[in-house]
Amino acid sequence: MKKGVIFAAAISEVGGVLNSPKFGYRRVSEKPFEVWENPTKVAVITGIGLANAATALAWAAGEYDFDFAVNIGAAGAASGKFGAADVGAYFDITRIACVEPYCETVYELGALGGARTATLATSSRPASTAAQRARAAGFGELVDMEGWALARAAEAFSKKLFVRKILTDFSPECDIKAGILSVCAALGELENFWI
Repeated sequence: MKKGVIFAAAISEVGGVLNSPKFGYRRVSEKPFEVWENPTKVAVITGIGLANAATALAWAAGEYDFDFAVNIGAAGAASGKFGAADVGAYFDITRIACVEPYCETVYELGALGGARTATLATSSRPASTAAQRARAAGFGELVDMEGWALARAAEAFSKKLFVRKILTDFSPECDIKAGILSVCAALGELENFWI
């Protein structure tokens, strides 16, 4: 049976789910990537950033027989469209662009459903200043550090990719780490996603 593969940048984003007996995951490797499995899904912790994300999907494509992949993780608001009331909201990403030079391809994605939709800008650095967020807003409503690289690798390996992001911050004054930890537990509410 083919499994779906879930890609997350950091264990801090999904550790609550992976360690919960409710979802039946067990860690099966630590190197070259931390990998968790249950009977229907594989979860790969990619590491943060474009290179880590693309390398993880390429590695997984050689290790697992899967038709689809899902990236789930944190994203900040690039546009002023989102505020404090949106922190913790889930978004299906329908378009991904990259703010970095020589990454001109824009990817159109399907939605998993059951969540609001948004566009995503991927940056090689955290968008930690108002100027960086404003620049990212020219490429997408939310900003992350992995989505575009996963889309590029998924295209190269003929894998269907879905991206679901959770809004963790909306301004440079937000505590991004606290935002990630606060929504980590909420991932358990997406039961059908994990099993």
